[in-house]
Amino acid sequence: MEFTNVIKFLNDFGNEFVDKCQRNIIKYDAIDTSKLLNSIRYIFKENNTSFEISIEMLEYWKYVENGRKSGAFKKIKDTSKLVSVKKVIPRPNKGKLPTANNLVGKGIKPRPFFNDSIDELMQYLEDGLEAAFTKDVEAEMDKITVLLTTFE
Repeated sequence: MEFTNVIKFLNDFGNEFVDKCQRNIIKYDAIDTSKLLNSIRYIFKENNTSFEISIEMLEYWKYVENGRKSGAFKKIKDTSKLVSVKKVIPRPNKGKLPTANNLVGKGIKPRPFFNDSIDELMQYLEDGLEAAFTKDVEAEMDKITVLLTTFE
């Protein structure tokens, strides 16, 4: 059986999911360098018995998604770069300005752009997949009807 409509829908869904993730990153104001935003892409794989969509993005997405507790980031050097890129305005504490290392000690609040995208598109996925599968089955049934008609 050919799954032309299912394959087309799943590719459309992959594009829609990437777009929704990017819009949610913007909504949460989670853009520091645009690297995460621009790294999001979907990969569609077709096997003999299944279809698979996977989402690929820079690894630090999980810190944006889930947040980070204060002091939980182990790579101070990398985080220091982030502090220099972000618009961080240091405020004096006891008469002294904080260093970059002091600033990275603060946590990051969660910005669940990925889970929000899943929640927002789940019904679209269910309805669209059902409709595409139905079209493919109907097309297959039309082929069978044509074959039966030619044998009569």
